[in-house]
Amino acid sequence: MTQSEFEEYLARAVPEYAASKVQAAMHAAEDAERLAREELERLAPDGPATPGHLLFTAVDEGAAVGILWLGLPVEWRPQPWVYDIWVDEIHQGKGYGRAIMLAAERELAARGLHELGLNVFGYNTPAIKLYESLGYEVTAQQMTKRFYES
Repeated sequence: MTQSEFEEYLARAVPEYAASKVQAAMHAAEDAERLAREELERLAPDGPATPGHLLFTAVDEGAAVGILWLGLPVEWRPQPWVYDIWVDEIHQGKGYGRAIMLAAERELAARGLHELGLNVFGYNTPAIKLYESLGYEVTAQQMTKRFYES
């Protein structure tokens, strides 16, 4: 991924990530975009040149169809991690998500790594089905309950 592709990615990813955090009851709507931007910029302050991160643009026949953002193992997370996988809406349902995830596994295996972790929002049924079909298993689960004082 080039720096300009990363900037395009952020322009799309920030509002989408913010909306996901709101839907998952993790951020208040009024703070969500700011917090999403801060988190993504903190994780990859140098964009695709950020040490320990691999950012790819998925291309088919010369056209960008999606992105993949991997984090390599660090002290506090000893396994590689999928920070984001995204397939352009017009290309969804055509196998690109599966192909991107399998490419991630090949890239990591070539680096001597043989495990990959990720987080998926509970409401994202299509992604959950994809990950399960690829052999991913639930290893932890977060739960939230909204309640109000009467």
